[in-house]
Order: sequence, then C-alpha cells, then structure tokens
Amino acid sequence: MTAAVLVCGSLNIDLVARVATLPRAGETLLSSGLQRLPGGKGLNQAVAAARMSIPTALLGARGDDAEGATLAALLKRESIDTRGLLVRDSRLAPEAHTGLAQVWVAADGENAIVVHSGANATLSPAEVRAAFTQTGAGAKVALAQLETPPETVAAFLQAARAQGSSTVLNTAPAVAGTRALLAGADWVLLNETELLHYATDA
Repeated sequence: MTAAVLVCGSLNIDLVARVATLPRAGETLLSSGLQRLPGGKGLNQAVAAARMSIPTALLGARGDDAEGATLAALLKRESIDTRGLLVRDSRLAPEAHTGLAQVWVAADGENAIVVHSGANATLSPAEVRAAFTQTGAGAKVALAQLETPPETVAAFLQAARAQGSSTVLNTAPAVAGTRALLAGADWVLLNETELLHYATDA
C-alpha cells in the first residue's frame, strides 16, 4: 500500500522522570516516578497519522540494539511502513545506538528534555533520497522535524516537493543556521521558543 503520509525523522526511547520542580544548576532531585516510553518526533508523528487510519511510512535510523528492536516492533504493530527504517551496525559505529531522550516533567507540567541523537544523527541525504524513491512515491504529505541532520531534512523536503507532496516542517528543536529550511516547507510548525529563534537566526 502506498503511504499517504511520509515521515522523515527521529525515533527514540524516552526516559521520563517526574519531579516536583525542574532542577536548578547543580541541584540533585529525587524523582517520584520513571517511565521508559517510545518517542522521538518522527515516530510520534508517524504513529499519530497511522492511528487516524492513514497509510503511513517512516524514514529514519535506529541502532541494532534492544531499544531499536522495541521501537521497530511498535511501528509494526501500528501498521507503519518501515522499509525506509535503517539499522546501524554497532560493531562498525558504536556511537550509532538507538536515540535516547532524557525528559524531566515537573508537577506544573513544565518539562526539560536532553536528546542523545545516536543513529538519528547518522541519517544521510543520499539514504533519504533512496528510501524516498522506495516508499514515498505518491505520498500526499511529507513531514519532517529537526532531530535528524539539517542537510538530510533539506534533501527530504526537496524530494517531496519535486513529486508534488505537501511538505510540513516541525522546527523542533530549533537549530542554528537552519532558517533556509523554512522556505522548503509549505507548512511550518513552531512554538514560541522556536519562533523567537528564527526571528533572530541568520
């Protein structure tokens, strides 16, 4: 089945710790709870689309580790096309583990997130172009974020626009020097912090 929505992006395991308040510099806090959850902006977008019964495919990279296998199994259960999901050999690139995010959530709902990109950072423009040809032909909507390399996002948006897909860019996280990517998207999703970043980013 041809994917109507094609997502190029990250997939992570999220370690979510719940705290009373976000830690200040140098402060140690005790967590009231810890969860290991599937995450990554790419995976989240793909799952959201698939749960609306939209044929969806995900282009990305994971490690050949237990976390990567867990995420691949989840995507399969959600009926997401993963032919464009690349698996990195840890023997050749030990740093290319499956992405990991450390998330602190305060009682008032505020959060802070640190992302260890791992395999997400290894996804190349050439790989995305090849995977797009295999799984993205005919996609009506192409979604991307900035948790994969900017040059890879640019290649994805270019390939999508060349075939007439509507392109959507979620500018999270805001990355210095990526303002030019905004011109490659039909729709740009920003929060307040990201809007301020791009208002001043050269």
